[in-house]
Amino acid sequence: MAYQYFIGLDIGKSTMAVLVKGLQSTLVEYGIENTPKALHKLIVLLSKQGVTAKHSLVCMEHSGVYTSHSLEQFYAKGDPIWVENPINIKRSIGMVRGKNDKVDAYRIADFAFRNQDKT
Repeated sequence: MAYQYFIGLDIGKSTMAVLVKGLQSTLVEYGIENTPKALHKLIVLLSKQGVTAKHSLVCMEHSGVYTSHSLEQFYAKGDPIWVENPINIKRSIGMVRGKNDKVDAYRIADFAFRNQDKT
């Protein structure tokens, strides 16, 4: 399937960083709470911007119970969801400096873009 948007989620206990990568460039970055209400608002906002379930792939690292809200919300919307082992994403990037939530969300979205044929 040809995706047009790749949504990278870096999920923490109380917050998450969200990055939407298009085929040509990064579209938007968000920092939101890790709650069902905040995720629902994000999904509505993305839909208004044309990021549809039919053409997007959501990718996140497996973070245990912290991923449950995201899985429920994106699954209900109908988005393809890819939950990947964090070690696989880290190894695919190589050695890097710096770490923060926005950068991690970008790396996750980029991982999905580069490996979309493996979904």
